[in-house]
Amino acid sequence: MNAGAPGGDSRIHRGAKDDCEMPDARRLIDAVQPSLAGAILTADSLHCQKKTARVIVGRGGDYILGLTENQPNLRAEAARLLQQAPPLCPPQPKKPTDALTCAS
Repeated sequence: MNAGAPGGDSRIHRGAKDDCEMPDARRLIDAVQPSLAGAILTADSLHCQKKTARVIVGRGGDYILGLTENQPNLRAEAARLLQQAPPLCPPQPKKPTDALTCAS
């Protein structure tokens, strides 16, 4: 939704943080009907903001937001939590197979 981009909205202005696409994205998220229950929204690091997260959760959704170095405290907390989290795909016990072995 950049001004001047093909299909862009010329009403979107560059400048202060609240003059960019963030408020428009929050309005679009808030307008989804009937709700975001069961939905997972993804967005780049521009949208890694408390206001955006609150709108998504308030509508019943979950989110995955990009995170960069410009939020060092949040990044450190995320790294700490990831260190403590169980693996998404834990190793599975190996099953006996009829696999061929190579003789040397």
